[in-house]
Amino acid sequence: MRDLNKDIEVNAPVGQTYIAEASFFASNLSFDYHPPALKETWQKAWPFAGYLLLWFGFSLLLSRHAGSTAKIISE
Repeated sequence: MRDLNKDIEVNAPVGQTYIAEASFFASNLSFDYHPPALKETWQKAWPFAGYLLLWFGFSLLLSRHAGSTAKIISE
């Protein structure tokens, strides 16, 4: 990140968008990203998925109740 910031500082024209060239990234191989495994991601996310499902279920129950107690008003 430090190298990219320095490259932008040195090479970016003022007021214009700067895109680093592929050669810059080819010469900076110190960063090697490995995404987390699906199992690891799910272990962290399952409580939030559970809350989402509970909220959805509560919404369905509430909407069914509201629909069953609603009265049609006609003139």
